[in-house]
Amino acid sequence: MASKSHAGRGEVAFAGTLAAIIYFVATAIGHGNPLTGSSQLYGDFSNQYIGLMNFLHQVVLGRADAAYSFGSGLGGGMIADWAYYLLSPFNLLAMPFGPAAMPDVVYLIICLKVACAAAAFDWLARQRWTRLNPALRLTLALGYALMGYVMIYQREFMWLDALVFLPLIIGGLLRVLAGRSVALYTVSLAVMLVANYYVGFMICVFLPIFALYHLYAEQTELTGVVTLKRLGRFIWASLLAALSASIVLVPTFASLLGGKLGVNTGQPILPTTTHPLPVFSRLLIGAVDDHIDLHPGALSLPTLYVSGLLLISALLFFTLRRIAGRQKIGAALVFAFFLIVGFAPKLYLLMHGGANPVGYPYRYAFLIGFWLVYLAGDTLLAASERRLPRNAVFSAAGIALVFTVYLLLRRSALDASAWRILLTGLLWLAACFVLLMAATRWRRYWAVAALGLVVLDLGINAAMITSQKRTASMSDYRQYARQMRGLTNAIKADAGTNPQPYRVGSNLMRGIDRGDGLTYSYASASIFSSNLAKGTPALMRLLGQPSAEYYIQYSNGTALTDAIFGMDYLIGTTRDGKQENARHAAQVFGYRHDLVGKKVTTSGRETVYANPLAAPLAFVLPGETGAKLLGGDSLNNQSRILQSWSGDHAALTKPVKIAAPRVSYHGRRYTWTLPAATARQYVQLAPAYFAKHTHMRLNGKRVQIFPGYSTPVLLGVGKHAQAVKLTVTFKHKQKAALPPVTAAVIREAQLRRTVAKLQQGALHFSTRLGSHMVATATTTKSATVMTTIPADSGWHVKVDGKRVSTGKGLRGIFMTVPIQEAGKHTVQFDYHVPYWRLGVLMTLLGIALIVLVTHLDFLKNRGAHRRQLV
Repeated sequence: MASKSHAGRGEVAFAGTLAAIIYFVATAIGHGNPLTGSSQLYGDFSNQYIGLMNFLHQVVLGRADAAYSFGSGLGGGMIADWAYYLLSPFNLLAMPFGPAAMPDVVYLIICLKVACAAAAFDWLARQRWTRLNPALRLTLALGYALMGYVMIYQREFMWLDALVFLPLIIGGLLRVLAGRSVALYTVSLAVMLVANYYVGFMICVFLPIFALYHLYAEQTELTGVVTLKRLGRFIWASLLAALSASIVLVPTFASLLGGKLGVNTGQPILPTTTHPLPVFSRLLIGAVDDHIDLHPGALSLPTLYVSGLLLISALLFFTLRRIAGRQKIGAALVFAFFLIVGFAPKLYLLMHGGANPVGYPYRYAFLIGFWLVYLAGDTLLAASERRLPRNAVFSAAGIALVFTVYLLLRRSALDASAWRILLTGLLWLAACFVLLMAATRWRRYWAVAALGLVVLDLGINAAMITSQKRTASMSDYRQYARQMRGLTNAIKADAGTNPQPYRVGSNLMRGIDRGDGLTYSYASASIFSSNLAKGTPALMRLLGQPSAEYYIQYSNGTALTDAIFGMDYLIGTTRDGKQENARHAAQVFGYRHDLVGKKVTTSGRETVYANPLAAPLAFVLPGETGAKLLGGDSLNNQSRILQSWSGDHAALTKPVKIAAPRVSYHGRRYTWTLPAATARQYVQLAPAYFAKHTHMRLNGKRVQIFPGYSTPVLLGVGKHAQAVKLTVTFKHKQKAALPPVTAAVIREAQLRRTVAKLQQGALHFSTRLGSHMVATATTTKSATVMTTIPADSGWHVKVDGKRVSTGKGLRGIFMTVPIQEAGKHTVQFDYHVPYWRLGVLMTLLGIALIVLVTHLDFLKNRGAHRRQLV
């Protein structure tokens, strides 16, 4: 018995090791392996996840607060980010490493997840197909761990936990449905929900389908009463797992209700044709998903690639004589479920947690891949026992040949080249040949041949998919990391021991990564996150900042927004917005040549300015909490906010008269000339000027606008003794009239007076930003403290030791605090994760119940064993 156990562990370990080696080599060939001189810095991996992984590192070092971060946009609770991005047990490996090494470490985490996925499926294969040749179990494990889904979503690495835990969950579920212990099922499902609730939810939707299939198709000997009992056991075991994960699920759900779940993400873009050709594109080797940056315009469909051998084996499942008819019907109904979900908008949204995916559609496709491999296991077992109908294999080979020719003739309708179709067809025919080997004199070699074919097939597929992902340079990344570390350290040194909070603004970033505040631990106004408070993006758009429900970006700030958001430090650059390094370091969006103030430090072409005209994070309000803001009127909206807060309604800007543009270059180039200015001025352009192929220059420098802009942009220039020239060149001649270009000069003296009124009432903090802040406020009467902290139910505020109810100002976005009488007051801000304590209590209850139920199961099984002995 011990030797079998050791052999089993050795096989599982070998499956994981082999999968990791294939992935490592394939990504090296496909130029996606940072350990061999390539890079994984592409898409969300580069622009979102690396920043959050660096936040994890900052928390470990004690430089960031785990519960709340002012580096997340203007500030936000982090529980939903932890639940979505950071709670995977694999992320423990990243904790000791800083920004420079983080891409390498995350790549190793991906390798480890691929290895564990293969090991987990091999373990499941040993439980389900005990008589199957170990080489064939390895074949199944590799097909599962290196399926097309994994390679496409390798950079969405937090979703890969689903592939690691799904085989364990299914293995535990099979035990539950057999009337055995619920421990493995409840624990593995609970861990999955904690590691990533998003894909965990998709698994939860699939589990009832699988349970019904198993009870209907594979446990035909059970009576109706026993079947209902087993089904009930599955239900309460699932609820027990969810209860045990409540420490994360409850506060996360509460956070999402105030953010993502309250946002209308629109209807999904699903296939509008029933023609099968687009579906067939997903079956070909090297098929990529329809991400917004890869194959725009291609029809969005799930990628189903699990190798030619396993795909054909899954289809041959329905020809097996040893498989009962109801089992085939049940398997077909599971496929029907996936088909219906893929074409029904409401069910599609349900599978994605109620939110329409932005890029990367059909994120639950790993479940389809699992089902294909699961059915293929029965076919491989039948082949190894000489029970696979040879006629069915010959028919499959003939269909594959005809199908390959058909796809070649119709390849114009496919997202595939001729050689990809030919290679796929060749692999299909090779798969049929290998299956036929099981009934020939070469039978002893067929299992190894099957394994070798799948290794070759999946290795080529992995390399091809990886090579289609554009990547940024690791050297550029590390250079940017060094520079930002130097700049932010200089800011922290300038701030010294002064506990007053400060924010940092910059239109310089790496690629379109909006997470520098998280990476380098400073308060910012930019973030890419699925968990934004739903009011903040709307406010930012009204102020001329690019934003959507899942990101805000402070690229085109002005002297007025710098004041509003308390940007005490600003990073300026002499670079222009050229496209050559669009995916590399030091990319510039907008135009901020209006920066003034003390120069804190200079590094290369970047300079840090200390901004003297920044409003405090919190101040006793001399005016009103809100202002009427109008769409398309960004600069005036900014003025209205400062005027309402200060109570001083004197104009902060002065319009600049601009003559009609000079049109040249066949009606494609428009040039405006602005008069010389004695103060900072801002040019405002409507979104019509930011078309995809528009080229814009201001004073000879290229201007690049942050992608996805849907609001007027303000471009800032400083004092100029000479005229300012703005040139916009369109790809095509403009036939319709263009919106006017406007400009205004800042009235510097009035801006100083306005900000001084706000600074006069500043709260004086004894601690800096975090989830616990203490400040003093002096009032001459009952007053309101205005903050630029986004309102969140997690904030608990005490004034002079007494809890007060906070309010909301400026369109309900920012938190306000009432003070009832004159004098000097202590104001304490504490952030508690909403419903955290309730989640902890529920988890403790769930764990206790799991221990109790497991103990009762143990006693029951031991008693049954003793009765058998008697």
